[in-house]
Amino acid sequence: MRTARRIVSGVLVLSLVAGGWFAFINRQWIADYLSVQQFTASEPIAQLAGRSGMSEKGEFYFYASHPRVVDADEFNTACERRERTSPILGCYVSSTNRIFVYDVQNAELDGIKEVTAAHEMLHVAYARLSQSDIDWLEPRLEAAYQRLRTDKLDQRMNYYASAQPGSRLNELHSILPTEFYDLGPELEEYYARYFANRRAVVDFHEQYSHVFYQLEDESQALAERLEDDLARINTDSASYATEVAALNQAIVAFNTRASSGYFSSQADFTQARSQLVARSSQLEAERNALDARIDEYNTNVERLNALGAKIDRLNKSIDSFEGIQ
Repeated sequence: MRTARRIVSGVLVLSLVAGGWFAFINRQWIADYLSVQQFTASEPIAQLAGRSGMSEKGEFYFYASHPRVVDADEFNTACERRERTSPILGCYVSSTNRIFVYDVQNAELDGIKEVTAAHEMLHVAYARLSQSDIDWLEPRLEAAYQRLRTDKLDQRMNYYASAQPGSRLNELHSILPTEFYDLGPELEEYYARYFANRRAVVDFHEQYSHVFYQLEDESQALAERLEDDLARINTDSASYATEVAALNQAIVAFNTRASSGYFSSQADFTQARSQLVARSSQLEAERNALDARIDEYNTNVERLNALGAKIDRLNKSIDSFEGIQ
């Protein structure tokens, strides 16, 4: 009987030790689980998770961080901004395990909050990775970056290098899967942990980015055209002015000859006068054409200014500093 009690006691001790060890090595998962249990997603938050294509695991990490969509005042308080000229749309505050998404109101940028939510969720996921996972990811993310890199992406990564040293891999882990389609089979399999439909979030990124890119491309093309048009207008205006001056001199000379009896016959007089009239008519046509080109140039300047104003409005709509009440 005494032996039996000892065996039972020993088993109990082993169970308690095993349970304590499990709790210790899984303490982050347990904390996340409890956090998720304490969180009730509002309809807008649930829509962000659903529309961005998150999997159950992706939603788990998203909800574990008690995400909130907030206005400019609260966003600027919650999210540290390193440079005033570089707006941010969301942040994951690791010290409090919270995600904040700026409430962009511009209807033309539908999907921007979904992409931001997915981006920040992946920061939560990255914070839970083991060192072996990170070591596995690093060469694959870097290889994908080298294959997919663009000037804009390079500029962005350079910003992170200066504003947030040491964040390169963490940022690539969030940027590449939310903004690029083809990551290669190994990364596709990896990101299937967090996305049931990763294409949905990339589609949103393409959709709202196209609004900016289209305006920027049109603006740049129009600015280049205006520069060429102005150069030609200035050249042709100078040529026109030279021709007008020459014609005026010719008219003065014609009148002087006519007054002095230079022309020997009416036919000579008429012929000389007709030549001047023809030159004058030609110059009038040139002036009308030049005026039309100047009017077109001015119209295009107004169009360029309108494009610039629209780009400015779009940029302000994603800048929480501009949204302060």
